Parts: sequence; structure tokens; C-alpha cells
Amino acid sequence: MSETAADLVNALREEGLRITKARRAICEVLGEAPDAHLTAADIRERAQEVIGTRIDESTVYRTLDTLEERGYLHHIHPGHAPGVIHLSVVAEHHHLVCE
Repeated sequence: MSETAADLVNALREEGLRITKARRAICEVLGEAPDAHLTAADIRERAQEVIGTRIDESTVYRTLDTLEERGYLHHIHPGHAPGVIHLSVVAEHHHLVCE
């Protein structure tokens, strides 16, 4: 089973959030890269490319927080690197950090 951008958009809608171009683009980025481990900055950059305009950082974080609270995303902190996010439907796996 794989979460699609539409599934993520519906989750945001169920939380009562407006579905803006920015939020839809964030969902598209996540839905198109189900196995990727992306930082919030990566997601923002890719989503801005999708819509061709700037997306406020707070919009990205609020959207990601809502999707994580609903169980669609996992947020991990690999050592001293920035936190990364991936869809929860990715098979259970470990995150190792070499130091």
C-alpha cells in the first residue's frame, strides 16, 4: 500500500486545513518520493519548483506536523544531521548513523 498525494491532501482536509497550492505541492512531493528520506528544506525546495513560487517555511512545518500527527509521516533525527521525513507506509527499517 502506498500513500498518494491525494491521500495526504485528504488527511489535511479532514484536519480542517485549507488546501492551498503550497500544501498540495508538499503532498505531491511526498507522494512522488515514497522511499525518500527528505529534510524539510528538501521538501520546501521541491514544492516550490512544483508551483513556481516561494512557500513560507512555516507552511511546510505545519503541513508536515499535521501529517505526522495523523500517522502518515515519520520524522527522525540521524545523529548531528538535519531531521529527515519519510512516509509511514515505507516498510519498517532502521536508521543507522556512522560517527
